[in-house]
Amino acid sequence: MAQCLLAAADAPPRLEITETQHQEFPAGGELDVKHLAGELTIEGWDRPELEITTVKYTPEEYTGKDREKASKLLQETHVTAARNGDRVVVETSGPKHSRFLLLTFGIRVDVDYRIKVPRSARLVVNHRSGEVHIIDVDGDIRASARDGLITLMLPPKGQYAIDASSTVGDVYSDFPGAKHDKSWRFSHSFTDSNQSAAHKLYLRIKFGDIMIGKDQ
Repeated sequence: MAQCLLAAADAPPRLEITETQHQEFPAGGELDVKHLAGELTIEGWDRPELEITTVKYTPEEYTGKDREKASKLLQETHVTAARNGDRVVVETSGPKHSRFLLLTFGIRVDVDYRIKVPRSARLVVNHRSGEVHIIDVDGDIRASARDGLITLMLPPKGQYAIDASSTVGDVYSDFPGAKHDKSWRFSHSFTDSNQSAAHKLYLRIKFGDIMIGKDQ
């Protein structure tokens, strides 16, 4: 046992790069996040600007030449925020020869996003694998993921038209609406088609749960 603990203590730390960028956000604009693998957190705040903090890291520890390759891959992984009119698109790009997520030479890089955006912003999120957390944003929200988890913590007095569905998973909501169990027992949805609602929520996940809560 002592030998195992010593080996763990001597193991090199995972590689990690943290970066933060700021830019002006258009009033009443839309934030479009195209994310691959990792955790995404979007939080509303009072400032009229966008703050993006990204943590690029290797989920596994590497040594020798693999560590050099992993470090190079981190450097070649870029997160950009491009404005087009009232829309800001945030996306991640890796080396051209990386075909699956950010996986190259058997080395994987994940990117965690921590984004702050004006509360009134509209959100569009296209996520592949991992968790999506949206906190205190009261604009329209469209969020989809292949697998993982989608959670929303929304202003409790907000009025929302909800259309949420999981192919293999469940949907939970603190807001009023109707829950539906589809013909396939693992598939669930939740809807509130209140046409007078101020904001619309469209949420989809293939493998995982959706949780819609009230931010206290």
